[in-house]
Amino acid sequence: MIISNVCSHHITESLCRNGLIDPQDKDSYQYCLDLTFDFIIFHSSLLLIGAAIGQFFPTCCYILTLTPLKIIAGGAHAKTPLICSIISYALYFCVIFLSLKISIPSIVSFGLTLLIAPGIFLLTPVNHPNKTFDLQKRKSMRRALLIYQIISTIIILILFIYGQEHYLYIILLCNLITHINQIIGCILYQEVKPYET
Repeated sequence: MIISNVCSHHITESLCRNGLIDPQDKDSYQYCLDLTFDFIIFHSSLLLIGAAIGQFFPTCCYILTLTPLKIIAGGAHAKTPLICSIISYALYFCVIFLSLKISIPSIVSFGLTLLIAPGIFLLTPVNHPNKTFDLQKRKSMRRALLIYQIISTIIILILFIYGQEHYLYIILLCNLITHINQIIGCILYQEVKPYET
């Protein structure tokens, strides 16, 4: 995101000027700061927007579903921070809008989410030109995803039992976004086959 990118750049420049970090390590520090600020600013802004539009708890559901999936599963990356910001906020508004305007029976959301889960698992993690995963890391990422999917399935089952259509639909959309993003990433980065287990 633009704000986090600018903040991390200025901080690392200042740290270099003051001799607190080695100039050779500047890019690593900037990357780590950018990720941290991006995470905090983006999620805080979503929570504020959600509260302002009366969708605080659905926004929490969105964040708690999509964030771990994106981190673990991987997928396509935007080419610039501006495009990343636009896509990220657009996806959030689309999910919230769709979950308010289109009603899908709980059983459909529940079933489709469970059907998408194996596809996400098979493509996890998606390699990126700047970050590739060795076999050990792939197994580790898949274990993390499996744990996440087990916990998520229990939560989805509870939501289904209590007839929480709105939240089930948000979870379905987040899983669908993740899987589509993985497929796009595989196509963009020439990785059309799932990894071998």
